[in-house]
Amino acid sequence: MALLIQRSGQALRRAFGPAGIHYWWSVGVLATQSEPHFHVQVVPRYEGIPYHYAATATLPRAEAGTLRGMRTALTAAERLVPDGLQTLAFEAVDWGIRVHQRDGCRVWKPKAERTRGSLVVDLDRRHTDFSHLDKDDVVPFVSVLAKLCAMYETDSNCEGVSVQWAEGALAGQTYGRVHAEVIPRRNDDGFSWLPLRDLLETVDSHTPTRAQHTTAESLRIRLKGMLDEHG
Repeated sequence: MALLIQRSGQALRRAFGPAGIHYWWSVGVLATQSEPHFHVQVVPRYEGIPYHYAATATLPRAEAGTLRGMRTALTAAERLVPDGLQTLAFEAVDWGIRVHQRDGCRVWKPKAERTRGSLVVDLDRRHTDFSHLDKDDVVPFVSVLAKLCAMYETDSNCEGVSVQWAEGALAGQTYGRVHAEVIPRRNDDGFSWLPLRDLLETVDSHTPTRAQHTTAESLRIRLKGMLDEHG
């Protein structure tokens, strides 16, 4: 599944030349899951075309002829040499407190949370775009996201989970390194799609508080039990 998600984004780039790609999945109605099975949206983004985070079931259905044309273009694109992706310059980021690291993937408690308990996952290698990861990075990256999602599903105080990452500034990527957010959802959680850079920069300086360290340690123990035990 992880490699299929990546190949889908690569094919979209080669076939249609979007300015960016947005990847996301949802668990639970509160997080806008509208189909009763797991699925990932791989959404090309274009200049001048508005975009909104809508449940799959609410989106307009394309004509059969349009779908056949897209299938032909995407099939042909899979055989092309990868395109020259316009990437952001790689940068080191102070996400907050690191709570887990394994197989090159790092899990962070960000210094400013999108919702209570939200996490950031990145790679400890110098990668800027999901499309350019090799399979040895793609599989553990997506696997960690799925396991974190499953962890929050067992939380009785959590009513859904949003998982998202992006390629390109137009799609919402504001930092020049591969990273994703895992966002537990609750009623009245104040959730918004404020760009992550804007969210983190609301914190003037980062000297973690005692409470933040306590929360991070609790997460560290929980993650170790889940991610290490299940491989």
